[in-house]
Amino acid sequence: AEWENMSTTGTVEPDPSFMEPQSVLQTAVRAAGNDTTLTYVWWNYNRLFSFMVFLHFADFQNTQIRQFDMYFNGNRLNEKPYSPPYLAASCVYSSGWYRTGDAKYNITLKATAASALPPMLNGIEIYTRINLDSQMTFPKDCEL
Repeated sequence: AEWENMSTTGTVEPDPSFMEPQSVLQTAVRAAGNDTTLTYVWWNYNRLFSFMVFLHFADFQNTQIRQFDMYFNGNRLNEKPYSPPYLAASCVYSSGWYRTGDAKYNITLKATAASALPPMLNGIEIYTRINLDSQMTFPKDCEL
């Protein structure tokens, strides 16, 4: 398996901007075994769609360094190495909408050399937008 499940019974402080449910914040996945990369892949063959991602984090331990870089289709999401806060939620999200030509989308979390622990992820939100390359309404259809 590429992922291992993690959980805590401790209370995790939600991010006031997102107010994630405790059931999401108290569970997570991490890269399995000695793997240093956690990847989530999905396919979308409709070229009209573009995507924005929100990644939710809360670490369950504070004794070892967990530090990683995040990428959405190869575009870096964080400016500097990221460490999830201990028992407190945080969110990192894409700065814009992404669309790819090959229908493959991926989120990659890669541990830094300083990290003693593999990357982890509590939740993912993926939002879809339909990009219309041409107008669907004619001006004469919008008479007031």
